Amino acid sequence: ETILNATPGERRTHMVSATFPPGIERLAERYQRDPVSVEGTALGEANANIEHIGHLVQRSDRYTALVNLLLLAGDERVLVFVERRSDAAQVATMLSEDGFSALPLSGELAQSQRNHTLAAFRNGRATILVATDVAARGLDIQGVSMVINYDFPDNGVEDWVHRVGRTGRAGKKGAALI
Repeated sequence: ETILNATPGERRTHMVSATFPPGIERLAERYQRDPVSVEGTALGEANANIEHIGHLVQRSDRYTALVNLLLLAGDERVLVFVERRSDAAQVATMLSEDGFSALPLSGELAQSQRNHTLAAFRNGRATILVATDVAARGLDIQGVSMVINYDFPDNGVEDWVHRVGRTGRAGKKGAALI
C-alpha cells in the first residue's frame, strides 16, 4: 500500500502472482480500475506435470531420509525447502560435509551472495539448493527436477503451490516431496 500510495494517480498497475489470496484481491480492487484477471491454468491443473509424494519418517530420521532422496536424484537439480535461515545454513553444511554439492539460500544473505549462489545452482556447480521460502516466489531456474519440503510450509496450501511450482515447468515433469 505504501508503494501504491506513492505512485502517480495516472498509472497502469499490473499484479502478477501464482496465487491471489484474498488480501491481494482486496488490494487490487482498491487500487485498480476495472481490473482484469488473466488465468494461465485452470484451478487444479497448475501442477499437472508434478508428481506429489509423501514419506512418513520419524523426525529423528529426516536427515537420513533427505540423504537417501538426494542419492536417488543423482546429479539432478534439487531444491530443498526448510523453515528457518539457520536451517538452510545447517542442512547445506551437513550435506556438503557428506559429499553433496549443496548451497544455502535465505534472506539473511547479502544480494551479491544470493546472486552468486543462484548462479552456481543455475550453471550446475551446485546441484542442491537448501532454501527458505525466499526462493519459493519468483525464482525461475530451469531444470529443477525435484522439490523436497524438508519442513512443512508455514502458510499451508499457498506456500506449497509456490514451493512446488519451482519444478515441473515448461512442459517438463517434476516431483514434489514432503
